[in-house]
Amino acid sequence: MKEIVKVSNSVEKLQIKDILTATVSHILCLLCGFFATKGVVMDKLLPFGMSLVAGASLTYTPACAIGVFLGYFIPAVGNGGFKYLAAMFAVLSIKLLLSNYKRLVTNEIFLSFIAFLASFFVNLAALKTVGGSMINVVSEAVLTTLGTYFTSRTFK
Repeated sequence: MKEIVKVSNSVEKLQIKDILTATVSHILCLLCGFFATKGVVMDKLLPFGMSLVAGASLTYTPACAIGVFLGYFIPAVGNGGFKYLAAMFAVLSIKLLLSNYKRLVTNEIFLSFIAFLASFFVNLAALKTVGGSMINVVSEAVLTTLGTYFTSRTFK
């Protein structure tokens, strides 16, 4: 919606059609975020919600983050949803803190890198409490990285 409002430096009156289009697209991103968290890989890995938050454009990041938050808050498997919330908030905070650097925040490699680091270190910290193996930690970080890369290419 930010792109719709900031078309120029002048104040413009928005059409109802533009507002409805922006509202529907944000609601769809919210739903995509919710359903992306339910994609289970290797019986207990859920990397796709974080990939969506990391790879979404800055316009749709809040809507995706709300959907992913709700999806991870209602976990699909066991009690491991909170480690994904921590990783999602790490990615979200880095992305929003650096939002003034448009070239950096829209770079697929950078977004994939912060998604990898957040996923790897949060899963490494939760390895003892949630359980799993080092192979799960590395494979989930790689899946998150690849998902972020392709998601960010999709949003361009």
